Amino acid sequence: MEAWDLVDEHGRFLRTVCTDSALKKDEYHFAVEIWPVSAKEEILVQKRSRFCKVLPGLWGLTTGRVQAGETTVQGAVRELREELGLYTSPESLIFLKRIVRRDASQLIWDVFSMKTEARISDLFLQREEVEEVRWLPPKELVLMAKEGRLYRYPEFYEILDMAVRSVKN
Repeated sequence: MEAWDLVDEHGRFLRTVCTDSALKKDEYHFAVEIWPVSAKEEILVQKRSRFCKVLPGLWGLTTGRVQAGETTVQGAVRELREELGLYTSPESLIFLKRIVRRDASQLIWDVFSMKTEARISDLFLQREEVEEVRWLPPKELVLMAKEGRLYRYPEFYEILDMAVRSVKN
């Protein structure tokens, strides 16, 4: 069974628990989201498997929970490798934003972007998690979000802009 490190709202370590443990009121768990962006400013998005417990069949970014003992950077590198077969170095990740969800999820999201020219034909999808992947321009992501085909959270548009700008340097 996997374990999670629990932290306070500032990201300070509190304790380690099994993943099925209940969290106390002021405990949080780290999660990551990664925005792979190409030189053409297209974003690599994935369609979640219809077998996923959370958001089945919906398009989104590569996401996942950080395991006990990992940093959020290490968790992001692992999630890219597990879900997409995309190998990257920690140094290639660009930190964009930390989002603290003071809701029932009790998650602290660290959001990253990365510049990559990965070819879809070279990716190896984790079928339990990912059904399909596509490179899409920002305008298409915005349309999919408005239509409800792509998961959109409150900071989505801000982070989309940040991700595209982050790889222009």
